[in-house]
Amino acid sequence: MTEKRNIPALESRRTAASVLAVLAYSLALNLLAVPAGVYCGGLSGLCQVVRTLLAEWLRLPIEIDIASIIYYVLSGGQDHHGKQPGNRA
Repeated sequence: MTEKRNIPALESRRTAASVLAVLAYSLALNLLAVPAGVYCGGLSGLCQVVRTLLAEWLRLPIEIDIASIIYYVLSGGQDHHGKQPGNRA
């Protein structure tokens, strides 16, 4: 006999785990890597370089860390499957 799984509860747990992972990554990046002047690899590192160039060359008074906004723009706002958000077909 097959066991029926509670899909909404499973999705809630996955969402909560994802949010916790993103918060941990964000804290590590902003509390450790950025103050130490260390850049990440890949697209995250590229976004950090763009943020640094905007802040230093253009002398923009950036109060928030805009690297995540740049990351979202450069990634095209796509989820991990390459689909646009909300387009689950």
